[in-house]
Amino acid sequence: MGSINQLRKAIYDEPERKWTIDEMAKLMMLSKAYFQRMYKQRFGITVSADIINARIEKAKRLLSEGTTIVETAELCGYSSDVYFMHQFKKETGMTPSEWVSRK
Repeated sequence: MGSINQLRKAIYDEPERKWTIDEMAKLMMLSKAYFQRMYKQRFGITVSADIINARIEKAKRLLSEGTTIVETAELCGYSSDVYFMHQFKKETGMTPSEWVSRK
């Protein structure tokens, strides 16, 4: 993988992927703890929170294109549409349906 910036780009390009801290730390050839610390210092957000942001951004794009909530959840890497709806509301303050109707 090269740099941490390339890794972040990959996360945003493929947020549906099952990203793990172990896998990403290995890609960067760093310990898990050092990788997480370095990521937060560089981007001002934890790796886990950034993956959620990437998924929510992709979800917004898909929903605005007319993709159903169930399809969006699946395409964004969520194993459950209920969990997706819960996390979407937690991150945006709106349910996916509310978000679509306000756009």
